[in-house]
This record gives sequence, structure tokens and C-alpha cells, in this order.
Amino acid sequence: RSITKLQSGNPHAAIAALKEAARLNVRRAEYHHALGVAYEVAGESRRAERAFRTALALSPEVEATVHALSIVLLKQGQPDNALELLRPFVESHPSDANGRDLLAKAYYDVRKYSHARTQLQIRLEIAGGEMSDEERARVLTNIAATLLQDGKGGPAETALNRAIELAPNWSSIPYENLAHVWVQSEQWDKAVHTLEHAKRLFPAQQSLRRFLAGVYARLDRYDEAIAELTPLYELGIAEPETSSALGTFYEWTGDYDSAIRLQTEAYDRSPKEPAIINNLAYTYLMAGNVEAARGVLESMPKSAEPHVELVATQGLLRLWEGDRAQGKLLYERAEQMASKAGNRNLARRVRQKKYLELAKDSLRRGDLAAARLEIARGLSIRPDSNSFRVKLEDLLSKL
Repeated sequence: RSITKLQSGNPHAAIAALKEAARLNVRRAEYHHALGVAYEVAGESRRAERAFRTALALSPEVEATVHALSIVLLKQGQPDNALELLRPFVESHPSDANGRDLLAKAYYDVRKYSHARTQLQIRLEIAGGEMSDEERARVLTNIAATLLQDGKGGPAETALNRAIELAPNWSSIPYENLAHVWVQSEQWDKAVHTLEHAKRLFPAQQSLRRFLAGVYARLDRYDEAIAELTPLYELGIAEPETSSALGTFYEWTGDYDSAIRLQTEAYDRSPKEPAIINNLAYTYLMAGNVEAARGVLESMPKSAEPHVELVATQGLLRLWEGDRAQGKLLYERAEQMASKAGNRNLARRVRQKKYLELAKDSLRRGDLAAARLEIARGLSIRPDSNSFRVKLEDLLSKL
């Protein structure tokens, strides 16, 4: 009856029944496992973890429970705990394909990309010719993701092309990752061609459209970026991330009203998504609305990892609040983060943006000489793409 209630979309009724069953049969691991599944369906991951741990303590060799607990741990951002569980289990169960996939994911999440790659390569070797083309394409795509993180674009390209050759209609992910290879190597025409081809194969996949629009933006082709996403918004099917991205392109063109409208709609639909929060706060700052920007940034979940764009936005907020030293420091921290991640072009763009905003801050203070100096520093930097050069030149012309 509990399973029936779970399948009928009533996980809370299933939880109540399974709790009673587990209480009456406390040594039955399968009841605790089923209770964990019900908790996970209900979105109660912490309780799901406890139930799965109880089931595993009673029956430590049950593969399904090891997998279920690992998935919950990874979902909760506990890859180290997942590794502690999965490593010995996979070593003693070498043919456990799903367990090896989860182990690779745990290694990936702790940024041990070569370890993740090793697990995936073993997965291919063990399967031999028994693996379907789609499954082999999925594993190759995951291997390519680890190679991209390690800065190995050439081998990643080879793996992705093989994945696409094996299963061209399986997923948009290998196409998107291949486009990332082209973007990293500044092969813009190839990136656009790859994404346009994938868009025809997967017309409902909005991440492809956002990526393509983002490539146009990197090339300062903002009209094309806006045109790529506007139909989705006008049809009423735009995902929050799509509306937010469209707002970002409007912000660049100086249409702050459209940008704020679109990004506010995205924020209302996904109020806990860090990238959407950051985009709206940044646009408010560009429009000069410091109070609104501060309020939006304060809604950022405490669990959100600081990323380059967020730290730069925090620096911009400090500049608007009059704390020039702290604002400059935060921009420099964002630049260091980008450099450490191996994204030198992003680091240069952050540095150029810092000088642009320092110049604006100097103007607000009435210090024209300092503004000219910051503009000159910004113009001396030449990011490979999507630079702030035009905005610096526009500001200089107004002095």
C-alpha cells in the first residue's frame, strides 16, 4: 500500500505508512530503504539520508541502498562523504557500473578530475562491446568534461566528436561541450555552427539558445543575442535563466528598463538562483539604484559559492556605497579567482571593468584627472573578446 501511495503522488501518506512499518519491523532494511525513497520524493533529503543510512547499517551490501545514499549525499553537496561510501564499495564490486558512475561524479565534485576520468575509462573497459551507443556517448561526454576542466581541449574535442558520431540525437550536452572547446580556442565560427546544428536537433533545449546568444554577445553582436532569445520570451515559454540572460543583453545596450523588467520576472520565478540574483543586482547598480541592488544581494542563499561575477558585483556595490578601497579589493579578488581557474580572458575583462568603474567613481567624486588615469589603464588592457573598450572610450569622450 505504501508503494501505491508513493506512485500515486502522495509521498507523505507513504512516509506515514512506511514509518509505521519500520517501527514494527525495525530490523527490516527494505522498509528503511523505501522510507528513504519516500522522503527523497517528498524533497526531504536530510531525512532520506538518515533512512538510507539505517538501511545500510542493517544490510551493508545492498547495491541499491549504496547508490541511493550516494545520490542523496551528492545532491546535498557532500561529495567527500559520498567518496567515503563509494570507494570501498566499488573496489569490492568492480562490475557495479552505476556505482562507478557515482564515484566518478563524486571525484568530479571535489575537483579530482583525473580520478573521475579514470573511473569512467574503467567503466568503458569493463563494459567492452556490451554498452549501447547512447551509454558509450554519455560516458565519453563525461570524460570530455573532466578533460575540459583539466584544460585539455584537444583530447576533449576527440571524445566529444566520438560521442556525437555514436549517438547524434542522444543529448545536446556533447554539442554544448564541444562549443565550449571552440570558445576557449577563440574559434567563434565553429562554436556558432556547432550550436546552430544542435539547435535544429534539440529545438526545445533553451540552454543551447542561451549559449548561442552568449557567443554572439562575446562578439559584441548584441542585436543577434537579443533576437535569439526574444521569441522564447514572447511565446511565454522562456525559462527564468533565459529571461535573465535576455535582460543581461539589454543591460549592455543601456536599456535598463527592459533589463530590470526581464530580470525581475526571472528573480520572482527563481528567487534562490545565484546567477539570477547576481544579474538583477548588477543591473540595478548599473542603473544607479543602490538600495534595490543591496536588497537583492542580501537574498543570496548563504550556501551559494562565491563566483567571479558575484564578487565583482559586490565590488561594484562597495564603490557605489563610497568604499573605494574595498570595491577595488573585491574586483582584484574576482580577477584572481578567474586567473586561478585558468580563465585569463575573463581575468582581463574583470580588470578592465574595474578600471571602468573606478573611473566612474572618480567622476562621481568630481576628480577628472583620476578618471582619465583609470580610463587610460582600462584602455591598455586588451581582452580577446567582449571587452569594455567602447564603454571606456565613450566615457572618455564625455569628459
